[in-house]
Amino acid sequence: EKKHTQKNNNTKITYIAWDRICAIMDRLEDTMNYINQIELGKCINNRSAFDFYEFINCTSVIIDCIKTIGQIFGVDIQLLDCITKSQEIFGQKYGENGTDGLFFEYIRSLCVVHPLFTNRQKPYLNNNKFHCCPFVVWNEVRGRYGEGDLTAFVYTSEKSSGTKMIPLYVEEFEKYLEKWVNLIPKVIDAKNTYADDMYDKFRKSALKELSDFSDEIEYILYLKDEYCKRFGDEYEYIFTGFIRAFEIELTD
Repeated sequence: EKKHTQKNNNTKITYIAWDRICAIMDRLEDTMNYINQIELGKCINNRSAFDFYEFINCTSVIIDCIKTIGQIFGVDIQLLDCITKSQEIFGQKYGENGTDGLFFEYIRSLCVVHPLFTNRQKPYLNNNKFHCCPFVVWNEVRGRYGEGDLTAFVYTSEKSSGTKMIPLYVEEFEKYLEKWVNLIPKVIDAKNTYADDMYDKFRKSALKELSDFSDEIEYILYLKDEYCKRFGDEYEYIFTGFIRAFEIELTD
């Protein structure tokens, strides 16, 4: 019955978090297993580094899973901000007032999911209206364009601005992902704290006795409700059998 409130634009949505937690756990496990199998730098038959695109998308899914489940269980917001607002990895070398989290979002948007129109990450636009990206190439595959493992080509749609080239280093993106993975123990601690609080709440909640009810069936229905509060409704059918036993009227 864990509830969570999610901001959606200018509104807030309160929902039971169980389904979302289950989706997070499956996505997190599968994506972590998959990303460990990706072999980068072997996309030699295409102009674009599609393996890098895939790596960035998978990284984003993992980050979103860890961040969201952390928010659901109330991980200290400062721990999340410490990762996104840091300048330790990407710093300001790509844009004034940039942060690690903002630069990752910028690269994912520009290079992968919104290559025709990226404009939300203002520190990296250099006063351009938007950026678009024709391709990202592996430097060793396509020839050296400068520093970095890859080069992202950026167009600005302005006459006074030529093609920009952003050097990208795989190790930096790995370090950023590692920061989020290292947050998982804190998420587990927050989950355990929530569970302990719930157990304590139920332990302190005194249950009624059979003598408080007019008959056994009312008492069993009450126990069924209390059971579902604690363990969910997956096995609530077992109470039906108990109730039937008291409903049967035997003849001689």
